[in-house]
Amino acid sequence: MKKLPLSQAGFECLQNQLYQLSSLELQIQSNEITANFSLWMDKHFELTKQQIDHLKSLPAEVINELSSQTAIAIQGRLKVSLIKQEVKPINSYDSKYIKTTSQVQVLVTDDDEFEAEGELVIHIGY
Repeated sequence: MKKLPLSQAGFECLQNQLYQLSSLELQIQSNEITANFSLWMDKHFELTKQQIDHLKSLPAEVINELSSQTAIAIQGRLKVSLIKQEVKPINSYDSKYIKTTSQVQVLVTDDDEFEAEGELVIHIGY
């Protein structure tokens, strides 16, 4: 897949591509997201070195939350939205935040099929 811009349009394009995959292929994507979120993001989105470095510097709890929520959303073919301010010239990322404001959850089903509900909304701001 071609790398996409880190924007709502980029997220929508990636979702359209991913959601055409089989359930097994989406499971593989979900596993990749969980195994190494930073690498998966870099593989699919046009990120600067500074963005990659910032992503890798996030606390493990933040990465775990982002990766698990993203993996559930992708595997469940749920909507993922990105709300992101325009990049400002900055010297450091001390004031940058990445947070989820709407989350997804896995449902228990009688037939052991993967099912999820909700919408993932990710905010990036300064």
